[in-house]
Amino acid sequence: MALEAAGVTSRDLARKPLGSSYQGDVFAGSYLHRVNGLPDHLNSAIWMMKLRPDTQHSQIFDIIQCGSVWSLHLKLPTADHSTMAAQLAFVSPQAAAIFMHHYRTYGIQIAGNWISCIYDKHGSPGHTTSETRVLRIEGPATVMNPQFWDAKFRSACSFQLDRWGYLQCDTPGKLRMEFRFSRVDGQAQTCRQMIERVLVHYGISVWYGPDPCGQIGNNK
Repeated sequence: MALEAAGVTSRDLARKPLGSSYQGDVFAGSYLHRVNGLPDHLNSAIWMMKLRPDTQHSQIFDIIQCGSVWSLHLKLPTADHSTMAAQLAFVSPQAAAIFMHHYRTYGIQIAGNWISCIYDKHGSPGHTTSETRVLRIEGPATVMNPQFWDAKFRSACSFQLDRWGYLQCDTPGKLRMEFRFSRVDGQAQTCRQMIERVLVHYGISVWYGPDPCGQIGNNK
């Protein structure tokens, strides 16, 4: 199963990282939304450097508690760069400002590496939306398993997960799952549209959940 191949085997949202490194999609809205030369105070995008080559999406998401994330793209090492880089875009420039203030004041360590951060020169002005990178899905117990949703998500888009897990569900005969994607547009957004278009008549409901990166003091 593709999720297992990517390390997606845990049902514990708080512990197990999921997903694999991502090089970015030049046709995604996150890419097309970029603005070169955007002033820092209007910029929601951060360029992260000196990440360990094996850094996972979840290890980056786990250190963010300043605001909801719009997208996270990992750039693999190259012949010229032995470490990994990443573009992190928040929903709002205010969240990016808090992140950069923390970096400049205390530094940021991920997976044992002290990383470097700058505002991305290919900036993002942020997004005014209630959409998040988190989907919550409720449906019949027979289809609420990672194998089923891996196949359905892959029929809709190419995606990377932060993690997934089961949530409490009080509806008899149904289960509830949460999937945290690495991006809103092209991933969480696309998968929600697919569910609403194809699966809603099978007793499956879907909605956006809160992004834990925007919940101060959470334990992920």
